Amino acid sequence: MKSVINLSFFFLLLVSTSCSKDYDTRLRGKWQMKSELNSVGSHPVDSVYYNFDNHIFQIQAATQAISKDNFIDLKYVPAYVGVFYQNDDSLLMRFVDSTFIKSVLKVPSLGWKTSERTFKIVQITNSRLVLKDAKSEYIFSKF
Repeated sequence: MKSVINLSFFFLLLVSTSCSKDYDTRLRGKWQMKSELNSVGSHPVDSVYYNFDNHIFQIQAATQAISKDNFIDLKYVPAYVGVFYQNDDSLLMRFVDSTFIKSVLKVPSLGWKTSERTFKIVQITNSRLVLKDAKSEYIFSKF
C-alpha cells in the first residue's frame, strides 16, 4: 500500500513539475547568436545556437573549414544538453552530465569556463534575445 501511495505521489509531482511554466515561454525555441559585445568591441557570431524547452537547453555550434575545392564547409560539433532555470531576469544554465562538461569546455567559441553560467536577461521578445554575463552581452535572433 505504501508503495502505491509513494508511486502516486511521485506521479503527481512529475506531472506538476513537467507542466510548470515558471519561465518566460518566449524563451522557448531555437536562437541563433548574432553577436557578442565585450570590452574589446562587437564580434559577429553566426554559428552558435541555443535551444530552450521545458527547462532543458541545448547548445549547438558549427566550425568553418575551407575544402579542397575552396568551398566553406560547416562542421557541427556535438550538441551539448543541460538544464536551465529562470528567476525574473536571471537565467541559470547548467550542464549536469560530466561528458558534456568536459566536451563543452574544449570548445572556446562557446565561451564556457565552468559547468554553470548565469546570465541576466536584458531583453526578450518573440524574435530577439539579449543575455549578459559579467564580461559580455550576447545578442540572439529567433531561428
